[in-house]
Amino acid sequence: VWIAGGEFTMSGGEISGNLCDISENRGEALGGGVYVEAGDLTIKDSVTITNNEAVSNQGRQTPAGGGVYIAPGLSMLEIKENVTISGNTAQRGAGVAHEGQFFNLGGTGVTIDDEIFIDINQETIAKKGPIDLTGPLGTDKTFRLRVPDTYIGKTVVTGDTGYDAADYLEQGVFTQVE
Repeated sequence: VWIAGGEFTMSGGEISGNLCDISENRGEALGGGVYVEAGDLTIKDSVTITNNEAVSNQGRQTPAGGGVYIAPGLSMLEIKENVTISGNTAQRGAGVAHEGQFFNLGGTGVTIDDEIFIDINQETIAKKGPIDLTGPLGTDKTFRLRVPDTYIGKTVVTGDTGYDAADYLEQGVFTQVE
């Protein structure tokens, strides 16, 4: 799925078994399942994104976003209620690679087994943190985050009223991948 502007909401359904392969010096190894060049993507209500792959045979582009890739810019990704992202492959952010502006995450049944890579320019707009929790998450889940060294000493996960990110961090719901 390629989104080049506007708003796209996926409510229910599956994106599975896609390959984004850079070969013969063409294309980019980004977004095996979903690539958002510009615009907003909301994923909710029983969506499954599995077994997608972003690879590079040329060694020029670092493959990112096996499941979902959000390009740099003012794009927003919102994941809520009964979404599963798992079994995807990429060098950076096998599940989600987010270089856009906003990432809202929350709701029961959200499972992201694959790594989440975050590289959001925090200087472009005043905000609390790259990931804003907008609903409860199951404390039996683990969200594996990878961030660049530029995030050392910065807040990565914040919560709206009633969803305290510190509680989730203390319970090990969010872990950092080296």
